[in-house]
Amino acid sequence: MTARWALRNIKLQHARNYLLNTDYKISQIAELVGYQSADYLSRAFKELYGMSPSEYRKQIQKEEQK
Repeated sequence: MTARWALRNIKLQHARNYLLNTDYKISQIAELVGYQSADYLSRAFKELYGMSPSEYRKQIQKEEQK
C-alpha cells in the first residue's frame, strides 16, 4: 500500500466516524477530513465501502432503530 492510499483510507475512516457520530452535512465532513468537495468524498467513500456516505448514514440509522 502506498502512502497515498494509506492517507486516503485514514481520511475515509474519519469521514465514517463523522457519519456515525454527528449530523454534519456531507460537504462539511468532506472539508473536515481534507477533501475539496463532497462529490470527491462520495466517490472515494463508495469505492472503499460500497455505498455513498448518505446511504451509509441511512443504513446505520435504520440499524439503530431496530
